[in-house]
Amino acid sequence: MQEILPILQQCPLFDGIAAQDLGAMLGCLSARKMAMKKGQTLLHEGDSAESIGIVLEGAVQILREDYFGNRSILGLAETGELFGESFACAATDSLPVSVVAARDSVL
Repeated sequence: MQEILPILQQCPLFDGIAAQDLGAMLGCLSARKMAMKKGQTLLHEGDSAESIGIVLEGAVQILREDYFGNRSILGLAETGELFGESFACAATDSLPVSVVAARDSVL
């Protein structure tokens, strides 16, 4: 966990939180760490919007696919950045976007 503390401290979600409190806070939030390969889909359009993510290493694309399968990239979250927070906090029932690893990533 020590290796990710500097990344978490630069994340707006943890602004003003002391390093010694982050571990306990992550436990309360049921945080988990996962690795993804480039091109792997983390969240699909239509999935429930109940969690947020933080990119610890790499990058993820937030994208939308139309009826014909054409993809539009709406955003890119890189190391230290959040994704999914607007949908989780708005209590959206289902995601209107997908999240795909743009590079090998750790979240």
